Amino acid sequence: MLNNDSTAYGAQETMTVPNSETSQSPASFPTAGDYYRSVFAWLSPSRENVSVKCVFHDDHSPSLSLNLTTGAFNCFACKAKGRDIVSFHAKRNHLSHSKASAELKENGFDITRRPASRSVNPEYAEWEQRYKLILLNEEAYCSAVGDLLHRYITETRGIPLAVIPETLRLHPNLHYTDQSGRIVGIFPAMLAFVTDPYGIYCAIHRTYLAEDATKAPVPSPKKLTRATFPGATKGGAIRLFDPRPKMAVAEGIETALAVHAATGLPVWSTVSAGGMESVLLPKEVREVIICVDNDESGRGLHSANILAGRLMREKRNVQLAVPRGQNADWADVFGGQK
Repeated sequence: MLNNDSTAYGAQETMTVPNSETSQSPASFPTAGDYYRSVFAWLSPSRENVSVKCVFHDDHSPSLSLNLTTGAFNCFACKAKGRDIVSFHAKRNHLSHSKASAELKENGFDITRRPASRSVNPEYAEWEQRYKLILLNEEAYCSAVGDLLHRYITETRGIPLAVIPETLRLHPNLHYTDQSGRIVGIFPAMLAFVTDPYGIYCAIHRTYLAEDATKAPVPSPKKLTRATFPGATKGGAIRLFDPRPKMAVAEGIETALAVHAATGLPVWSTVSAGGMESVLLPKEVREVIICVDNDESGRGLHSANILAGRLMREKRNVQLAVPRGQNADWADVFGGQK
């Protein structure tokens, strides 16, 4: 299910747990995943890490990340976090740590388990990378009028946005590394989460900036972090705005912002031509404008046509918007310089 289905994320029901008097072997004790499945109405049975609507604040999109093996949780919005289900149970029910621990024990939960070591848990690397992305995002902050990110979008790129979407954040001093991993400089950077079709964060797109609000003088000012696992970003996008029945998609962040400023439509960035081909949109989206990058190689138009064909097979209305001029995109048309 997609993240706009309220039954898939964050809906609550009374916790149902086994009778503590029933004899159980340690291997049969309810797990962290069992606990979370008793709290939330629906969780994917095939994933270790899931995102749900946060129960600690008035959440309108999945911002609470859960690890169903370790019990660790973290909300990207209200910053609620903990390392296990004891912490979650205590916080959710306003209990002391000892009281929450005792209550879970009474209900048969094995709260003494620890996550498997890296050598025997192949999914540890996924959680570790996701945690690194969370930490990186927490080091950044939302843009304010007149700051470096706002100037880059509105002045350097010429996109007339009064407010920068909260999905874009400004990191004040991010290391830039070359292909060998050597740090060659420290620059401010625009950060944007790439989320998969379930709304789960799987990578961060970085645009390195100079102090004069232009792109940083580095070989590749736009870079994508390592995904949480191979193939995690397939079907994903940078969700700059909440989806509506009619929306648009574009490759680059700046192109998507320019289209939004010109049309008022919600727009998602697919990051690349490959992302354009594979992006998955919510079921309630019925009309899609595909904003094509008209590059010389023809790759942008080719990828747009692949997406258009799939969307039409899904019985959606599709329109291709191709800018005039070779090597042009809609950021050039609606905005300013690159």
